[in-house]
Amino acid sequence: MDKALLYGVLFGVIAFLAATVVAKWKVFKKMGEPGWKSLIPFYSSYIIYKRVWNTDMYWLTLLLFVATEICSTMLLYGTGSTTSMLFQAGEILFALAAFVMSVIKIYRLAKAFHHGVGYTLGLLFLDPFFMMGLGYGRSEYSPA
Repeated sequence: MDKALLYGVLFGVIAFLAATVVAKWKVFKKMGEPGWKSLIPFYSSYIIYKRVWNTDMYWLTLLLFVATEICSTMLLYGTGSTTSMLFQAGEILFALAAFVMSVIKIYRLAKAFHHGVGYTLGLLFLDPFFMMGLGYGRSEYSPA
């Protein structure tokens, strides 16, 4: 591969990542939070839950993700077929519940910026681009 092309792609990726970080920073500023809070992974999710829903829902979602991982790990070390079936069912149910909770959070974020289901789907499947829309666009935050 040509060095100039490689550097161009690398520059493009870094520019895209920087634009995404700045957009999320701006979203936090619009929500009335300091932008630096958007840089800390778990804490930024906690803040979004705090602003658009409820911090109890954050802890429940986190607990569901942890339960999913525990079931997944237990599947690796399970011995009996009945036990394996229980852990597999638990993994599926916990993962589905965590996914639903995350989708509700994303929907509530879109609603807080006066957008609907279409924007929710955009945030779900193309988060960086739609987060840029929230951060750089004219969308205004209003608490739920």
